Amino acid sequence: MRIFISALLLTISIPSFADHFSYSIGDTKVYVSNVDQQEQGPRHHRHHSQPEYSYYWEQYRGYIPSNAIAGGEERGRELLICQSRYMDGMHPGKVVDGRCNITYGGQEMLTSEFNLLLGNNFEWVHEPNSSNAVIGGEEHGMPLYICQARYAHSWHPGKVVDGKCNIGFDGREMQMTDYNVLVSRR
Repeated sequence: MRIFISALLLTISIPSFADHFSYSIGDTKVYVSNVDQQEQGPRHHRHHSQPEYSYYWEQYRGYIPSNAIAGGEERGRELLICQSRYMDGMHPGKVVDGRCNITYGGQEMLTSEFNLLLGNNFEWVHEPNSSNAVIGGEEHGMPLYICQARYAHSWHPGKVVDGKCNIGFDGREMQMTDYNVLVSRR
């Protein structure tokens, strides 16, 4: 049996006995876990991230790890950053009610299979071309950076496409020109 995990610009096949792997994009190391933290038992630390990794993606398994990254808030609830595969791409989005809401083709899509962004040492900057911008996925071979924009009195995470932050709201894809980009402070 093999487990297939897609992350950013790579699709990697991992044998079922492998519990994690890492790769680099430029100077940024990314860590992807294939371990169900709840099934590990008490002898393992809940999050086996290592300090040398800036961030990593972990498959959502019904619970939220303590180091999940929030990308906004809406009506008093945190909107965590997720990524999900759709139409030959990997799209970043926001977790709402146990689903990853992503945008594509002018619409907001809800997916039940997704990864959560985990890590530490992040900040939001108002510089769209930041060198340490966090890659949340890819579409047509191009990286999709994670952004956040204010809409309807709330902050929503999304993806940078053609110089705009595309966020999902009320079933639609909104294109915002004033936004922040998530960067890793390594």
